[in-house]
Amino acid sequence: ESTFIDFQATANYSPISYLAPATGIAIADVFGMPPLFALYLARFACLFTWIALSVLALKNIQVKRGALATILLIPMLIFQCSVISADSLSIGAITLFLTLIWKYSPRTEPITKRNILTLVAISLILVSTKQLNFIFLPFLLLIGKSTKKSIALKSIGTGIMFAFSFLWLLIIKSSIGEASFAGGEAVPK
Repeated sequence: ESTFIDFQATANYSPISYLAPATGIAIADVFGMPPLFALYLARFACLFTWIALSVLALKNIQVKRGALATILLIPMLIFQCSVISADSLSIGAITLFLTLIWKYSPRTEPITKRNILTLVAISLILVSTKQLNFIFLPFLLLIGKSTKKSIALKSIGTGIMFAFSFLWLLIIKSSIGEASFAGGEAVPK
């Protein structure tokens, strides 16, 4: 017999947010470990994901590296990124995104295609982890040279990311139902 469990707290997030802990649980499952070990492997995978993104952010920042490292070493942040949640990927992606914006904003030369693809990938991760992360997207307008063409392209890119975030919200809303968003029970269809 199966019982439906209300999942409205996690249903709002993309499955991408849970790739790290799912990997830890899958490794524990492959080796036949008990659930407690699976829990700790999932927590370690979340922490490792955040550490990897934070190290990339620290490598990309030119100035104030010590200040960023100090912020990243706040015990509450470390704890928050070591629990099974979407926060480890979200916080790591925000950190990396903002350091890349900081790195590319004072540039006077054109940004390479590789830089653009990196920003697009991080932006997609950013908006797919939590819907509220779309508020960071306007920072894309700060990068590179400011010509009419580049401002138009950056505006289009930012608009596409906003559309992706809104589309994901619509998909979630249609798949789990209105009751879940209103505080009611999520009922399987």
